Amino acid sequence: MRAGKERVVFDRPQVEVLGEAGYVGVDMHFHSDRSPDSLARINLVLRKAKRDGIGVAFTDHNELSAALDFFKNKERVFVIPGIEVTCQEGVHTALYFSDLPSFREFGKRVLAPLKKVDPFRLPISTVEMMERAKDHNALVCAPHPFSAGQTGLHALKVTREMERLVDVVEGINSYNLHGMNLKALKWAERIGKPVSGGSDGHIVAELGQAVTFAKAHDVGSFLDAMRKGRTRVMGVENRLFEKAIVGYEKERSFLSRAHKHKEGWRLLHEQLGPECEHIWLSLKRHFKRHRHPFSHHVKAEHP
Repeated sequence: MRAGKERVVFDRPQVEVLGEAGYVGVDMHFHSDRSPDSLARINLVLRKAKRDGIGVAFTDHNELSAALDFFKNKERVFVIPGIEVTCQEGVHTALYFSDLPSFREFGKRVLAPLKKVDPFRLPISTVEMMERAKDHNALVCAPHPFSAGQTGLHALKVTREMERLVDVVEGINSYNLHGMNLKALKWAERIGKPVSGGSDGHIVAELGQAVTFAKAHDVGSFLDAMRKGRTRVMGVENRLFEKAIVGYEKERSFLSRAHKHKEGWRLLHEQLGPECEHIWLSLKRHFKRHRHPFSHHVKAEHP
């Protein structure tokens, strides 16, 4: 089950090459415009996925509708029903389902009652959510476990019970910084869990920057391969300037949709704020290390 180094590659996903070898590639972490912080229209996401020859797991924030509506799409894109839930601690957990009946039942029995209380931060602990998801045959993934802010699992004191409940660790997240992904891979290796890869995209252009590959013929066999670690993961992180632009667009989109909800403002402050602060600090360090070679001439010309 451990993720061998040869199975995780930080490089552009070789979709065509691995496709010829019998692998199906899926971006396992993508947000459509059904998420409050995403600008990605679903029809454009499906069009790009078809053009690039990959599948997509719609993992909208506390929202099932994209995966429900587009599981069977006219583009014949391989779609995995998923969701990224935010629990009471602020931590994100990605859940994947092999069939729509289980997905719908989870939405009806678990998600809907919680969203009536708080649609942004569900009033349930992360551990309890994992347990209830498994009651509905979900595959539980820890996305960006070392991300900035409160959204990664390691913002909590991770217990053995949490590690037991996690089926897969997201080893490559394109929105993360490289060091965060390396920590995730080391953690996955230490606890003996397989890894996945996803772009965590919020705009269409980000789709497919990180892809999970498996030999599978349907959603069930794909998730089974993930659970057993029979996958290959390839991906690259966004450049710092891209992270800054996407971070800004995420906050702007979220503000425009959540201004009527007091909890929306809190979520923006506690979660998106730390992400952007981390990016800006990284940019500042980057500029200090890579000063313009002619900066002294510029100072001379502009006293």
